[in-house]
Amino acid sequence: MAGAGADVDSLLNKIEIYAVTLPIFADDESETAVLMDRDGDIYHAEVPTETAENIGGIRIYRDGIFIGGTSVLMKQSMPVGVLIYFSTNGDILSAEFRHMNLKKWADVAIITEYALSCDPFHYNRPEDATLYQQGWQAVSEYMAHEGWPKFLNMTLQDCEMPEEAAEWLTNNLKCRFAYQCILPYKLNAMQLAGVEVDEPPMAAYSFLDSIDYRPEVLLKYNTMLPVRYLFEAILAYPEGGLDKIGETPVNQWQEKADRKLAPAMKSRPQFLLDMLAAMSYIKQIENFVALTDRQKSNISNGLPADLGRIVLKFNKERSARASNQSLLLDYVDKPFDIKSHLDVGFPGVPVVVDFWNTWCSPCLQAISVTDEVRKDFSDSGIAFVYVSDESSPEAAWRKKATEIGGNQLRISSAEMSKLLEQYGLNGFPSYLFFDADHNVVKAYTSFPGIKIYRDELDRISE
Repeated sequence: MAGAGADVDSLLNKIEIYAVTLPIFADDESETAVLMDRDGDIYHAEVPTETAENIGGIRIYRDGIFIGGTSVLMKQSMPVGVLIYFSTNGDILSAEFRHMNLKKWADVAIITEYALSCDPFHYNRPEDATLYQQGWQAVSEYMAHEGWPKFLNMTLQDCEMPEEAAEWLTNNLKCRFAYQCILPYKLNAMQLAGVEVDEPPMAAYSFLDSIDYRPEVLLKYNTMLPVRYLFEAILAYPEGGLDKIGETPVNQWQEKADRKLAPAMKSRPQFLLDMLAAMSYIKQIENFVALTDRQKSNISNGLPADLGRIVLKFNKERSARASNQSLLLDYVDKPFDIKSHLDVGFPGVPVVVDFWNTWCSPCLQAISVTDEVRKDFSDSGIAFVYVSDESSPEAAWRKKATEIGGNQLRISSAEMSKLLEQYGLNGFPSYLFFDADHNVVKAYTSFPGIKIYRDELDRISE
């Protein structure tokens, strides 16, 4: 809402609001964003979610520049409302929520940021650098009774745990502590203490028993602390990790996983076993190995229907993307001129050039956000070209570029610097919109927002 006397419509024409969610098996760079429609001073959208209740968020842009956002509890059973107040200049003044006030949601964000900044080193006793040499029992005892309380206290140093969020957020923090400080036992021993140790027995991971695996708690997680990392770590680390599910029937694989986890956990909830099986399928798909017909049958017969649909949908989307083969060109050792490349490779075709790198979270988030928009323009004749530089390690670039698809280029850092300077760009992500004659129509540093992005696509496709 704008102040008295303001031109409200003119102001709100500059505002874009997105509703974001983080799918269960997504990483923290893969938010799903929905641009909200505006009717007067009301923004609304139907936001697809995978669970009955989850923690999503809103992201607010003015003239394509991010100006603020917040987490919010989303429910499938009822609309969720947030009342946002703007100044006459378009700055966010405050917000009101049905579930929890803005101060408490801000505390959730601060707590989460502290959790992300905490390094496992803080939970190794500084006065005793030989902790890992004392054996797994000493490490396990320390982590449960000293390490975890230190971690929790550090995340709460500047704010209180909101009562309304205490159950799910504390559990979310426990998951973070488990996959960062508990499960990578051998890795932490080497990196934190410089000690090479043998793989401890499963009993060393008893902290897993303290996590609440009820879906209504486990699947409420901050979009910055994805729960998938817990499932990945359980699959990868304890006693060499769990076997890949492959074509083994789900119930047989889960029986074996249950036996292996038993020394660490008094009970192994069925929901956890289901999530681990699903995560094993997801990892296979992410490694560009599509599900076989037998696996699809195993999923339909062995996983809960809603979870099975998520895995099968993920497989279908990745398979469709893989069929639209990526073109990966590595020009790190060669001079590079973008216009010459476009003139030769895309004659008479409008082109969007997206400058990104594997280490750039805003780049990856923008690519994820624009995925649906690019699909809408699949018949427009527009070519999408992605340019990274050698600061993206080759193996990581090839893996991520293949996932993204399209025309992917990797050039030297020196050529990238010249290219950005040539077009007045100053960082990542950046965008160049070329018309069919490969004249630059518009250039942006930072993602300009879906509306502007879509408008520029319309403009160059005319």
